Amino acid sequence: MPNQQPQDTKNTSDYLTVSCIQMCSSADVIENLETAEALIQQAARSGAKLVVLPEYFPIMAHSHKAKLLCQESFGEGPIQEWLQKVAKDNQVWLIAGSIPICSSDQNRPFARCLVLNENGHVEGFYDKIHMFDVEVEDTTKRYFESAGTMPGKDPSIIHTPWGKIGLAVCYDLRFPEVFTYYRNNGVSIITLPSAFTVPTGKAHWKTLVKARAIDSQSYIIAPAQSGLHQNGRETWGHSMVVDPWGEIVGELEKELGVLVTTIEIQKVKSVRDKMPLSNQVVLDRDKDYRP
Repeated sequence: MPNQQPQDTKNTSDYLTVSCIQMCSSADVIENLETAEALIQQAARSGAKLVVLPEYFPIMAHSHKAKLLCQESFGEGPIQEWLQKVAKDNQVWLIAGSIPICSSDQNRPFARCLVLNENGHVEGFYDKIHMFDVEVEDTTKRYFESAGTMPGKDPSIIHTPWGKIGLAVCYDLRFPEVFTYYRNNGVSIITLPSAFTVPTGKAHWKTLVKARAIDSQSYIIAPAQSGLHQNGRETWGHSMVVDPWGEIVGELEKELGVLVTTIEIQKVKSVRDKMPLSNQVVLDRDKDYRP
């Protein structure tokens, strides 16, 4: 599988080697976890200390019922146990795409992104806020994610050895206020596990990822699903890492595998010092400006 080697694998408070995992997840959870583990091992051997899995990494189910059979109570279950083990075995911080976690509605689990440290301890999580309720010119035609997923309510900031990391998932990308919230709260890195459709990915993925990096003046780490899945859905791929100036520092295309690159954390401060957007906001978000 493709692997892009970092130019510098030192990991300090100033530098961090990160990895995006690009998958084409199937309807078989065990198969997906085996594939993901091999890719995480590959990333760790290449020096990555922060590894980010795509949205839906454990399953792209044939039906909503099949997804519900995989949902887990928070803190227990085979997927979460696997995450703890693989993070510890590979000594990496792991940001785990999204998995179905039970909510107050048994038919609408959260799409939860878990963050685990190198000891396999859960440092925090984020429940996807924005639901993909749209019409798309592909074989699925109409997506109604909120019918089967309970939306989250709040952004989530995780404290790490490399500074604050903000969490977002896929469709959140179209809502810049999430990303400016993270900028205004001192986040340096934002992770964006995704599974963009081919039509929306082709039209908007790269533009939006770069725009949100510029908005937030942060690094965006955006792993993606890629290819034709067993359930008939086709995803765009193009996992990438974008710096706070909007430059792509690493990208895969459609191929499955591992992207590894080293980022310079201090570049965030440099960009923000030169262009202090957080101190220059004029409009009051709580004010109604309608005539």
